[in-house]
Amino acid sequence: MKRLLLILILTLSFQTLAKADGIKEFEIEGMSIGDSLLDFFSRDEIENNKTYEVEQKNNHSVARYYIRKNTNEYDFITISFKTNDKKYKIIEISGFLNLDFKKCKKKRNKINEELEPLFKKLRKQETGDVEHFLDKSTTVNHIAYWFKDDEYISLTCYDWSEKSGYDDQLRFEIYSVEYLKFLNTLS
Repeated sequence: MKRLLLILILTLSFQTLAKADGIKEFEIEGMSIGDSLLDFFSRDEIENNKTYEVEQKNNHSVARYYIRKNTNEYDFITISFKTNDKKYKIIEISGFLNLDFKKCKKKRNKINEELEPLFKKLRKQETGDVEHFLDKSTTVNHIAYWFKDDEYISLTCYDWSEKSGYDDQLRFEIYSVEYLKFLNTLS
């Protein structure tokens, strides 16, 4: 039942997006790229709960805020923002489902079959199984749809290495150009 509901919600969300000019039209749990986190959480709550990923090392120009409770469709959600931005503008938002890598690809492919017709005008990228750009012992498999401004939405499966400490997962990722630039500083 949860799978059917997820497909329905994603299909309806992506239908709106397919008619839109960019990723700012797409929402996860009512939040989208460009929104202020302050519209959803207090400054203290954000500051007290922001995190930095191990892969960032000393680069703390972007922080993440995790939502691990009260999500309707996901096991958890991450939201990224620039640490020097007093408005806490969202530059990345992703919904996570913890799922075995093989099951993930099967589920992701079924969801993609429903969504693909809505993205006919966008450039599609499929990577197959490849090494994670920061953790070479982790495998990822992307299906991404690129917008004209080099922003993208992807359905990505992660087969995390044991050393990473992360669970395997399916992610619905929405990345702004700002977030992609940040990721490029990590490699």
